[in-house]
Amino acid sequence: MKILKLQPKKTPGGILPRPFLIHKDGKVGAQKYWKGNPFKLLGFAKKPVIGEMDINIKDLFFHPTQAVGLYPVFKTKEGKWFTGKDAIGSFEVIIKGEKK
Repeated sequence: MKILKLQPKKTPGGILPRPFLIHKDGKVGAQKYWKGNPFKLLGFAKKPVIGEMDINIKDLFFHPTQAVGLYPVFKTKEGKWFTGKDAIGSFEVIIKGEKK
């Protein structure tokens, strides 16, 4: 099973935000921490503006580099959309259940 670890850039205060573990269906892993906010990744925006989305989630697993520098657009468990305030700084592909 392939999971993408999306690491937001450090905040202006120097804090490294918690990474997002994204499953192939777009669902955000570690829900014990997130508690449904965010629940699912929908895509990415070039600016942290509500209501804008430039890249859809469908292409992310084929070209994860396109997420770097963009702002994630999520859906909560209740169905509300929002754009993250921190741009993605890096990504890592994690393969679970397979030996590397």
